[in-house]
Amino acid sequence: MQDVQDKVTAGAFWMVGFRLIERSLGFVSTLILARLLVPEDFGVVAMALSIMAILELLGSFNLDMVLIQKQQAAGRDQYDTAWTIRVIYGVVCAVLLLALAWPMAAFYREERVIPIMAVTALGTLLASCENIGTVDFRKDLRFQMEFKFRLRRKLVGFFTAVPLAFLLQNYWALVLGSLATSVAGLVQSYTMHPYRPRFSLVAVRELFAFAGWLQLNNVLWFLYSKASSFVIGRVAGASALGVFTLSSEISALPSTELTAPINRAVYPGYARLAHDHGLLNAEFLRVLGMIWLLALPASAGIAVLAKPIVNLLLGPQWTAAVPVLQLMAIHGALQIAQGNIGYVLMAAGRARLFTFQLALYPAITLPLILWFASRNGAVGAAQGYLLGAIPMVPISYAVMTRVTGLRTGAVLAAVWRPVCAALLMAASVYAFWLEVGEGVAAGWIALPLAAAVLLGVAAYAGSIYLLWRLSGSPASAEKAALGWLAGKLARA
Repeated sequence: MQDVQDKVTAGAFWMVGFRLIERSLGFVSTLILARLLVPEDFGVVAMALSIMAILELLGSFNLDMVLIQKQQAAGRDQYDTAWTIRVIYGVVCAVLLLALAWPMAAFYREERVIPIMAVTALGTLLASCENIGTVDFRKDLRFQMEFKFRLRRKLVGFFTAVPLAFLLQNYWALVLGSLATSVAGLVQSYTMHPYRPRFSLVAVRELFAFAGWLQLNNVLWFLYSKASSFVIGRVAGASALGVFTLSSEISALPSTELTAPINRAVYPGYARLAHDHGLLNAEFLRVLGMIWLLALPASAGIAVLAKPIVNLLLGPQWTAAVPVLQLMAIHGALQIAQGNIGYVLMAAGRARLFTFQLALYPAITLPLILWFASRNGAVGAAQGYLLGAIPMVPISYAVMTRVTGLRTGAVLAAVWRPVCAALLMAASVYAFWLEVGEGVAAGWIALPLAAAVLLGVAAYAGSIYLLWRLSGSPASAEKAALGWLAGKLARA
């Protein structure tokens, strides 16, 4: 158990480190592109990518997760079959993207979608041919190699998109940057891992006994997360879709930069502990406490400081993004609260139950999005997402309790301090901004924004430490974080 915990913890740091670097590059890239391009450019690309998102999710069979979940049972037959399935679908996906380019252009009444979808088809085909052997980086808990693989691919995309943005001054910088990332991923996968896949379908039935449910999960998640793109693009046009797309991306930063990489690291560890629900619950609570400790205050900060964030980072042409960003930041916090549960269910081999749970997301949320977005555009879509996410938190934990016997009291003990500290932080930052930051000229907004962020960090750190001490200094995420910090200071 301790060996797995140590490797998972190290892997979480590698994955979070990668995401921080990746997001720093992406953040700089987004700022540059937002200044050089206009919302319409982002919206046109989002229109073209909307159909690709469907095809990718339909063809993303999560076979890497099947290979990890099987642990010792996966051999060459399983690896080669997984790679062959991915390549076959890559070809199908590329053909469909080309065939659907003209109908999609007619649907959106936007001819620029056609060439974008053609280039996207090429990128999708190249990405499908990546070496399946790189799954071993995660399966064997060798996250340092995973870090290098993913970072190198990201750097190529960054150093392609940014120069092209200055040169072209249009949406092609986004499209060609994505294509360069696909090329880099293909090349790096074969240079960094010695495995050489061969065409085979020997293990199709075996893999799809588990992957079939994960595939259905992809469809359900698409309905939940991407349906708004079609509604907004059709009803409100490219500009509104660009506002919602970029706002959603910023609001999801705590999840994509902290929660997602941690989940990527802990899933192999969960798979190794799935035979013992007591050990699995203990590891889940340890990870859950750390996720809430790190990600929850970030979501709260984005919600409170949405207006100065938009004004400073994106510019006045993005003012419409402020209410969308606020609503989606709160939605992101609710997603953080339950996002780790699905990985436990999959590691325990309960993909079918996870699918039933996931089906509730679009069933509850999609009607709300359709209703509100048709009346209030991007803001309405954000309202629909937020209202739909609220009931899913208790439902998700009820499913977790059924599978592993996890106690509600244990969950509350792990997360109540981060929740209270985040609320205290948000209140202090909001009061500070009303008193000091409101009314500051746009050219000087960076200074009070930086002060608000520092105040938020201090308020959160002080609150969480005080609450932890008043609770009797339990062995929790706070203690682990303090131990890590003390070790870093001792070595400094």
